[in-house]
Formats: sequence, C-alpha cells, structure tokens
Amino acid sequence: MFDGDRETAFAELFRGCYRQLFVYVHALVRNYTDTEDVVQQASLVLWRKFDEYQPGTSFIAWACSVARFEALNFLKQRRRQQAHFSAAFQLRLASIMAGTPPQNMNLRAAALENCVRKLPEGQRELLRRCFGGRQSVAEVAREIGRTTHSVYSSLRNIRNRLLECVDQSVAGSAEE
Repeated sequence: MFDGDRETAFAELFRGCYRQLFVYVHALVRNYTDTEDVVQQASLVLWRKFDEYQPGTSFIAWACSVARFEALNFLKQRRRQQAHFSAAFQLRLASIMAGTPPQNMNLRAAALENCVRKLPEGQRELLRRCFGGRQSVAEVAREIGRTTHSVYSSLRNIRNRLLECVDQSVAGSAEE
C-alpha cells in the first residue's frame, strides 16, 4: 500500500491532521476532556483500519468520518441527561466541518470563542452550567426557577445566535 514503512506513513498523516481532527471532534462532543478521549479512541480505530485508507485521497476527510462515528457512539453511551446538541444538529455540524478547509476550521473555532464572549453574561452562565458541568438541564432549570422547556428554548436561541455570529464573522474575514 505505501512505499515506505506503514507506521511512519500513518504517523505522518495523523500528525498532520491532529489539530483539525481535534477541533472537529470538539464541535461534536463540546467538552475538552471528552474530546481527548474520543480522539484517542478514533486514533486507535484509524490505525486498525489504516489499510482501508486510499493513498492520494484526503486523510483528514477519512479521519473525520471515522471520528464522527466514534463521537456519536461516545455520546450515545454517555447520556447523562445532560444537555447535548441533537444528533441531527451534530451530524449537520460534522458535515459542515468535514467540508471546511483546515484553515477555516481554526477560523470558525476562533470566531465561536469570540461570539461566546459577546453573549450577555446570563447566557454565558447558562451555557456554562448546562454544557460545562455535571448537572442536567432539568437540575439547572430547577435551580434558576425556570421550566426545563424554557431552558431548552433559551439554549436553542443561543445556539442559533452563535451560529449566525460565527457565519458572519467568517464571512467578514473572507471579505478582508
């Protein structure tokens, strides 16, 4: 399959796309520690299936397709009644990210961080509590005196606002 050493070929390809793969998986699982776990698991699967990779094709696209399944499997196993993006949204995000050139992945990640900083403090706090901790949305809702439906609605509005902000930021960067 490869002219040189199989291990060396894999290591070079994987090292070349590691950061992009990490950003891609993080977009799916939304937690740094979980991202590390999923990327590690995906790397094992990639190595095991490396003979299936077609040289000359995009290694990052192949790696992302493997990682997508690992991430979705991880989320399925990890259901802690914690707020997660819907599977449909995660797949949509994954397909968008898979078609995004590597330099744009970093641009979108930076834009998202900037857009989150622009949110009002209350919205940032809601995101932190629902996605950054171990509490379920129902527990957060109870603590802040709101219904679960109301909190999910707020999270949906925040997600839409962030998506719009990121799209505008990336479009603005492209025009410069």
